[in-house]
Order: sequence, then C-alpha cells, then structure tokens
Amino acid sequence: MRAAVLHGVGDLRIEEAAIPEPGPGEALVRVRACGICASDVARIFETGTYSFPLIPGHELAGEVERLGADAHGLEPGMRCTVYPLIACGACEACRAGLPNLCDAYDCLPLPQNVSFAAGALTEPCAVALHAVRRAEVSIGDWAAVFGAGAIGIVIGLLCRMAGARVAMVDVDQRKLAAAGQFGLDEVVDGRDDAVQRLRDLTGGRGAAVAFEAAGAPAAFRGAAAAVAKRGTLALVGNMAGEVAMAQEEYSSILRRELRIVGSWNSIPRGLGQDDWGAALELMASGRLPVERLITHRFPLSQVAEALALMKSGEFHHRVLLEMA
Repeated sequence: MRAAVLHGVGDLRIEEAAIPEPGPGEALVRVRACGICASDVARIFETGTYSFPLIPGHELAGEVERLGADAHGLEPGMRCTVYPLIACGACEACRAGLPNLCDAYDCLPLPQNVSFAAGALTEPCAVALHAVRRAEVSIGDWAAVFGAGAIGIVIGLLCRMAGARVAMVDVDQRKLAAAGQFGLDEVVDGRDDAVQRLRDLTGGRGAAVAFEAAGAPAAFRGAAAAVAKRGTLALVGNMAGEVAMAQEEYSSILRRELRIVGSWNSIPRGLGQDDWGAALELMASGRLPVERLITHRFPLSQVAEALALMKSGEFHHRVLLEMA
C-alpha cells in the first residue's frame, strides 16, 4: 500500500508499506479520508514521535477491509471512523470508563449519510463536544470561545445547541469571517479590547463560560479575564509555549472564584460518556455541518503540499487527504 511514512523529524516519504494483518479482536481499515491536525505538523517537523518509522494521521474514516479472529460487531465493507487512542482497558481510568485518561493508552460505524470526508472530522468534533460537556454550558449563558479554528467553531456551534449565546474571539480576521458564516451570535476582534467587548455584550458581567481553544498564551489570559464571577474557564487548546500570568491576573481568578476545567481528547461510544456517538448523530442529522470546515483537499501524493500550506500562514481550517 502507498503511505506517507515518517522516518525522522522532517523526513516524510511517500513509499510502499506492508499491509498489516489484523490480529485477534482487530480490524484492518482501508483509509478513504484523513485530516491533518496541527499536532501532526508539530510531530512531523518539530518534536518527532514515539518511534520511527511511523505512518502519522489520526483523523480518519474508511472501510473495514478484513477482520482478525474474534473481532465482533464489525463486518467487511462497513464504513467507519476510528478512535485514535488504544486504551489498555485495565488501568483505573479505563475501569472507570475514561479511556481518554488511560495510564497506558477503536472502529465506529459511520451513519449512511455521513461522508468519508465528514467522518474524518469525527475526532475534532468529539474533542469539541467533550469540552462543552466538561464546561457544563447552560441555556441562556454567554459563552466566549477564544480561537476561531475548526475546533473553536464546533465548540461555538455546540454551545448554541445547548441554548447559549456565543461570541467567537480571534486575532485572525479570516477566521472570524469564516466563523461569522456559521450564524454565531457575535465575532470579536481579539486585536482590540476583546474583554471589554464581552463585558459590554453581557451587561458588565462577563461570560458564564470562556473556552481557550487557540493554544496561545494571550488567548488563555484573555479567556481568564473574560469570565464572570463564579464562571467557568475551560482549557482546550494545546499550548504553544510557556504561559505567564501577572500577580493581579492570578489574584483576579481567586477573587472571582472561577471554576477551571481541563478537557483532554474525548470518550468513544460504549466506554462511559458517548462523545463520538453523539458527534456522529449530530453530523448525520445535519445539525453539525462539519464538511463546511474543510477548506483544502489533497490526494495522498500531495501530502508535502498540504503540509507546506499548513505551515505557510495561508488561511485554512481543516486540510484533508483523500484516497481513492
């Protein structure tokens, strides 16, 4: 099979790779679409990964090709998406139904009207849904989302479904314009005094919930400052760089008695909370129009061009590799 194989930091090659044989309880999936995540870009060009060589990519959808022994609930030809973490099933977190918190660290059927392209976005959608659930958004709340990337926009859409009013904040005008096309209540220019704008929108109180979904220190500080007394600061983005906070900023968190929640990945169907199943249902119903978040599509042979685009600063939301 043709694959993009990472042999070392910055050394990604399109080459023939052996087709793996599914073992007991496993399924072999033919990948039809795979999203490129910013974390993939970092692993390929900066941090590397656990071992080399490795085929990167964790946002995918495809078809079950064949099954290993005792692989129940699946059948060849089934359209599916894949939970990208392999939980051990034995640690305390796994026993509690929280495989996203596995100490050590599968296929979900795609609804018939969910395309492979949309199915490849199940993982980021489930991440967003997990964050909204962790933040406990309520009807009538103002929710501020700092970071109008794909996950941030999905967070905003899910908050609207929960009955909240949503303000999207970003310094990138192209992302704000894209967010505005999804009918969210407000878009706020992060280059201006976004915190004051949010206070104006909320009658001086601040947002009941603010999500940091950009992975940027400035977005973290802005989200923290935007939260109302006894509100919730939800941390979602993987931070790029160290986070520093002035003493008065830290004191303000204490004096407002903020609730701070971290949100890590998501939980698949059948293992505790059902982030993946719920995300797929929302996509199938049309309430979560995720395919509109795909701004660029490439064949596997052009993976280098796709990665170059993501590093270039050119506007993009989700970049997708599609396989015949």
